[in-house]
Amino acid sequence: MAIRTSDQISIVDLTDGYSVILTNDSYTFAGSTSAANAGSTTTTVVAMCGATQVAASVDLNDVVKPTGVTVTKDTDVTQPTLTISVANTVTTGGVVDIPVQLDNGNITIHKLFTFQIAFKGATGSAGTSAQWYTGTKITGTSTTATIFSDSGITAAKVGDMYLNTSTQNTYRCTVAGAASVAKWVYVSNIKGATGGAGSSAQWYTGTGITGTSTTATIFSGSGVSAAKVGDMYRRRS
Repeated sequence: MAIRTSDQISIVDLTDGYSVILTNDSYTFAGSTSAANAGSTTTTVVAMCGATQVAASVDLNDVVKPTGVTVTKDTDVTQPTLTISVANTVTTGGVVDIPVQLDNGNITIHKLFTFQIAFKGATGSAGTSAQWYTGTKITGTSTTATIFSDSGITAAKVGDMYLNTSTQNTYRCTVAGAASVAKWVYVSNIKGATGGAGSSAQWYTGTGITGTSTTATIFSGSGVSAAKVGDMYRRRS
């Protein structure tokens, strides 16, 4: 039996379809702690019909953008470059809707450019280094925090140090403030330990050491049982 009919299908050739790209479709603007720093970036519109580049145009009046954002373009009639700028009043990221016209305005393709803001962290408080004070008004060796209201220090900070120039004791501030509220604790004494008493030269007399030589010589008959360096001997005639 012969086949008298067959189904028909429609085939759409997409090899010549239009496509549009932005060479830069997102950007992060630098910011302060609360808003964007005024700045700009660029993106170029490239339109293709299949594998062939075609002319693209952008009517700036049709661009939809957040408040504080401006868009300008160059004069290129095939692939215009857009400059997208933000003012320092912009406080959040957003989206710029860019309608791209092709085929003499018969086709419009919307491209979206997104942007963000990189906010700067708040500036931390400046660190304070310990300050040394000197005097004789902070005294004692107590490790219990104590107020010395006559210290003369008007604005002590925690960690500040004090040297008593009379005793060589050092102290550290544990509670900040004026002399009437600041508290100090004993830390250490920086004066070195007292050295041992020096031994004075001892004089001996006798007849067991003789001669006038300046070369060190042993006199076993001197009768001196425990001589020290520096001791002296006078020969008795």
